Amino acid sequence: MGALLAVALAQRLMQAQPQAAPPNLLLWQPTLQGKTAWQQFLRLKAAAQLADGGGKAVLDVARAELAAGRAIDVAGYTVAPALVQGLEAATLSAPPAAIGSPTGQVVWLEVSSQPEPAASPAAASAVPGWQAAGWATRLQAVPGPAFWQTTEIEDAPALVEHTLQALAA
Repeated sequence: MGALLAVALAQRLMQAQPQAAPPNLLLWQPTLQGKTAWQQFLRLKAAAQLADGGGKAVLDVARAELAAGRAIDVAGYTVAPALVQGLEAATLSAPPAAIGSPTGQVVWLEVSSQPEPAASPAAASAVPGWQAAGWATRLQAVPGPAFWQTTEIEDAPALVEHTLQALAA
């Protein structure tokens, strides 16, 4: 979800200073829709209650609490209704570059556990939109574990290596 926040911040900065160079972005495994990310996060709350047989009821109560303007607890995090509203509206779309302004750079790194790493179809279909909006965009798949989906600590040395290369460039 950090990529959604970074892109929203980039758009605000570009609106506030239209003549300034657009920021460069480095995105790790970005989610394209905040609503999808929120639903996956909310499933953590349901999963914690499945053993008690109350998974669906827990989701209904959580949604009702948020609708009433009250924060809920998910996996040890307090989540405010305003955060959920922002996430549900967020999409990872390119802020338009100002005509005549320098091009911003986007390095989009995806981690793949496949023997021959490949970017997801969703990422591959999103990149042309970024390029059409005036961003120099490079999408690259790197080998590694899906560390954001595990409860264990995972290392992704190829992701670190490619990140350092992108920052040096």
